[in-house]
Amino acid sequence: MGKTIILTTANIEENSNNTKLVYNFPSGGYSFKNDMIAVLFIYQYFSTFNITSSYGNNTFSYVWFDGVEYNITIPDGYYEISDLNVYFQSIMIANTHYMTNSAGQFIYFLEFIVNTSRYAVQIYSYPLDNTIKSSNGYTLPIGATW
Repeated sequence: MGKTIILTTANIEENSNNTKLVYNFPSGGYSFKNDMIAVLFIYQYFSTFNITSSYGNNTFSYVWFDGVEYNITIPDGYYEISDLNVYFQSIMIANTHYMTNSAGQFIYFLEFIVNTSRYAVQIYSYPLDNTIKSSNGYTLPIGATW
């Protein structure tokens, strides 16, 4: 039966710049003969932004179906691709650049996709023409003029 050892900030060695954790086993003569120690979980939280204006990676633009170019600025922060999709979708909602299906779900025609084989993130754009709406039973949002 295993025993759990939890390392916290209390285990940071002084003067190690937070780079070394130390666990002192209780005294009592415990022998580690033929025993194993394994790491089951490590949670490491990031405190460094990956998208910032100082990196110059926080803006992009897209040209919508109506031919208008829309500029987007992402607030400085640490983002995963799912976070960027949510932000991008909020921009498309604000610009009425989506449709809804018969169940009332929003249909977006632009999205961020992880391409693991290329170790990259891509923006996918899906076809959008006059037949998409009618052939799929989609409706334009209120206020859409495109």
